[in-house]
Amino acid sequence: MEVARYRNLNGFLRKRFGHRVHKVGVCGGFGCPNRDGSIDTAGCVFCNPRSSLPKSYDSSDSVTEQLRKGTEYVSERFKAHRYIAYLQDQTTTHGRVDELEKICEEALEYPGVVGLALCTRPDCLPSEILSLFGRLGQKTMLWVEVGVQSASDGILRSMNRGHTAAEAEEALKTLGELPVLTSAHVILGYPGESEDDVWATAELLNKTRTDGVKIHNLHVVEGTPLARHYREGLFEMISLEHYAALVAEFLERLEPDVIVERLTGEAPPEMTLAPDWSLHKQLALGRIRSVLEERDTWQGRLLGYSIEELRAILRSDLTPGGSLVR
Repeated sequence: MEVARYRNLNGFLRKRFGHRVHKVGVCGGFGCPNRDGSIDTAGCVFCNPRSSLPKSYDSSDSVTEQLRKGTEYVSERFKAHRYIAYLQDQTTTHGRVDELEKICEEALEYPGVVGLALCTRPDCLPSEILSLFGRLGQKTMLWVEVGVQSASDGILRSMNRGHTAAEAEEALKTLGELPVLTSAHVILGYPGESEDDVWATAELLNKTRTDGVKIHNLHVVEGTPLARHYREGLFEMISLEHYAALVAEFLERLEPDVIVERLTGEAPPEMTLAPDWSLHKQLALGRIRSVLEERDTWQGRLLGYSIEELRAILRSDLTPGGSLVR
């Protein structure tokens, strides 16, 4: 029997709700301050907004219609009948608060929706947005996913993120005071990133008591500055073997109660320039799990936690702060 070596999202949600719960993507027509001139106009070097749109997305569809299409798909493929409406296009908190609240309320009215998740940036959390999160967090399970990417300011500048690691840390700490779950998006394997940079990113999550993490491998998407740099031979992609080892070492340094929502990232095949292995998710996940087994290691091991302590956490529905989820 395979030993669980990290705390995954599916296990947490099943423990919380007693059923399989699946995220369903919803687009609200949000913009990005790193593209509209509020911060910059170039955007992050790795980002093409089209790559994260749901397959069935039609700009004319209402939130309800998007959820209908999405829930039909996941119900058939994954046999899930409980859903988290996932607002995932660009920066969901960059715009009018009343419009965001209307979208959230419409999503919560859809049958089977038991929670919300939305993506944002460290520099897009004004007080009125925090107040909205407080209200929503009182009525449903709300995940706020923050694009952190790295704890290295040098790497963040290279990515053209437009924010610092300190701003990311402050954002996660501020959100941690609200009745919401927090999650950090990070990228491993970025050109010029050192192992110390990677360990510092894990430490940032530990220090802020962040509830979850989405770990992404760097993948080069067509229509981005990074794609041009790759074609010009300015950097080489990380191999699957190297990436799997890096993820294992990251997990070893991560508090064991942090929920690992993702271990790899991918874009649609027609938009992916490199690496080829990112298009084979199960292959990548299998290699990461094999590395953990081969090394007989687990989430939190280098922080002094035993495998028995990790297993106790997996049997619970505790959040990283030690409290039960609402």
